[in-house]
Amino acid sequence: MANFWAANTRSNVFMYYLPEDTAQTSADLSVPLDVHYAFGLPHSPLTYDLFTNTERRLSLQMMTYMANFIKSGNPNQAHSVSRVAFSEAALPPWHAFQSHPEGDSYMEVEPGLSNHRGLRRAQCSFWADYVPSLTASTGKLSSAVSEGESAGLGAGTPTPETKLFVDFLTTVTQSKPKSEKDAYN
Repeated sequence: MANFWAANTRSNVFMYYLPEDTAQTSADLSVPLDVHYAFGLPHSPLTYDLFTNTERRLSLQMMTYMANFIKSGNPNQAHSVSRVAFSEAALPPWHAFQSHPEGDSYMEVEPGLSNHRGLRRAQCSFWADYVPSLTASTGKLSSAVSEGESAGLGAGTPTPETKLFVDFLTTVTQSKPKSEKDAYN
């Protein structure tokens, strides 16, 4: 989603990741921990004792980033209100999301607030590498089928793959929509 917004809009895009080991806390996790941090729940009198001093500091940093982003569209652009909580040196810069061959940039929400590249690159390789190559190869097959149909498939000898693809397209395009009852059965 970040890649789409960064490529198709002039909006500032910033991505973060909350590692599983950081998310382990004694707080109520019916609400995600990053939401706890962004809305300052570690500082609430009702939940104060559920968080450590480190988690409260991280919450202040995330609230500062969010306030800066809401006010200016950039979490790094400090305003008078946020300067009270943190000086420029205490709040590390959050790099804007940029698509990169080595992986997209993101900030890891942990006590060091460090910037990284390639979030879950190995886990997402199916979507990032395989699906585009599969789409490209079926696109070539589809264009070959279109050329074969316009020339009349009987004009040349179709390959088994082309024949299967045409059979598939015929089956898909000839099926009728199911009623709601049939769709749920």
